[in-house]
Amino acid sequence: MTVMQNHESQLADGAVFYIFGATGDLARRKLFPAIYSLYREGKLGERFAVIGLARRARTHEEFRQDVRASIDEFCRYPVQNDEEWNRFAKHFEYKPLDINNVDGFRELREQSEHIEREYDIPGNRLFYLALAPELFGSVSHNLRDGGMLESKGWHRLVIEKPFGYDLPSAEKLNEEIRQVFKEEEVYRIDHYLGKEMVQNIEVLRFANAFFEPLWNNKHIANIQISLSETVGVEERGGYYDHAGALRDMAQNHMLQMLTMIAMEPPSRLHPEDIRD
Repeated sequence: MTVMQNHESQLADGAVFYIFGATGDLARRKLFPAIYSLYREGKLGERFAVIGLARRARTHEEFRQDVRASIDEFCRYPVQNDEEWNRFAKHFEYKPLDINNVDGFRELREQSEHIEREYDIPGNRLFYLALAPELFGSVSHNLRDGGMLESKGWHRLVIEKPFGYDLPSAEKLNEEIRQVFKEEEVYRIDHYLGKEMVQNIEVLRFANAFFEPLWNNKHIANIQISLSETVGVEERGGYYDHAGALRDMAQNHMLQMLTMIAMEPPSRLHPEDIRD
């Protein structure tokens, strides 16, 4: 398969990506295939590294084998050959981490500085928390206390839903994170919004001369959203027993899509304007 290379959109100065919960379902199904897709499309370049973090013991090579299995099963792009795979896989390392122990974060800082020297990365660090929400605050504070936020580059915190379990817990969680990160450094992610069809809703609505004048309450009687999943609860029984289907699907995925379908046209496609 030939993939067009778009080098103009490469990650300009490089970055280190930290995947907390790297042995979990989200990383396996979504994150590793997405990183490989970006690599194949020429959007990462070669100045990047991925550090997988979880409680389980793994060697670097075992972790790379896990990543390869994930890509083979879930990625849109098949691995072309061993040479390409080895060139990609060398960017991946693994570190067992107790997220409640700040000493592990100090060790992670040393590992990070070594990697940044190797790939000439100016301290840009992205932390992806594929974890339960009650751990977000602890990880944020240990990133700060362990010196992980002292690098000279930019820092990004990416957190997956669910963001708390109700309004009070979400507000408390937000307060804990904001004690460490600035609002513009925090990205609250709903991976459904990354689906191609959802991404194209704005274009379908606002750049379509046929639909745009008709897309309002005078011409639309009701909105129906059907989510047809191809997998079940599988190994996520513990999470589902606690969260339930309503919190897992309705108040995030479905409401986000409903918002994009029903919202007024924003003045510009900028986060602040879309939220307003």
